Amino acid sequence: MNASRRSFLKLLGTAGTATVSAATPALADRIRVLPEGDLAPGVLGQESPDLARALAGLVLGPAATQGALSVLWLRAADAATPPIEILTLDEGRAQGTLVVTEHAQASVPELIADNRGKAYVLLLAGEILIGGKQNRVLREDLLLPPRSGPRSIGVYCVEQGRWNEGRKDFESRGSVLQPSVRSEVLRRADQSRIWSGVTTASRSLGA
Repeated sequence: MNASRRSFLKLLGTAGTATVSAATPALADRIRVLPEGDLAPGVLGQESPDLARALAGLVLGPAATQGALSVLWLRAADAATPPIEILTLDEGRAQGTLVVTEHAQASVPELIADNRGKAYVLLLAGEILIGGKQNRVLREDLLLPPRSGPRSIGVYCVEQGRWNEGRKDFESRGSVLQPSVRSEVLRRADQSRIWSGVTTASRSLGA
């Protein structure tokens, strides 16, 4: 993973956690600002109380740009709040602090992630994990807290046919799904659609 992409992933992770207290115990779950369920349509000119609560105590910081995408920092109003150190999946693996393995009773849609380091680790939907009984891809964005202990993480299979342990743990090699397949992952598509998407993408690339 090149330095530009790594720094941008860190920026996204930091911005995404700006509304979450470091003491929150559920940081390994998907972070949702809005409540679950259907939302009533907004009224023009009326402030959303949900948005107001989410943004309370935050100030708008400088923008960072990567290609056509710009991201604005959200900073804590209290300047004394220390910044959160966040590693990417590749960095956590390289430092030996992030371990991803199969369950004791291996299951296709779930793996175990254990962050043994002192920094948070950001895992992004679409990142490919290579190893175990078959290669997988992450289903959703996750932020693992320091010393997280073993946590179950949701995955899809992207290696149809193999089910034998080439290596016990997983690495990433900076691999990310093609955008068309990643969109299926984010829509929580059936496993069969992920296999179909991988096959189509492989053919288009001549792999």
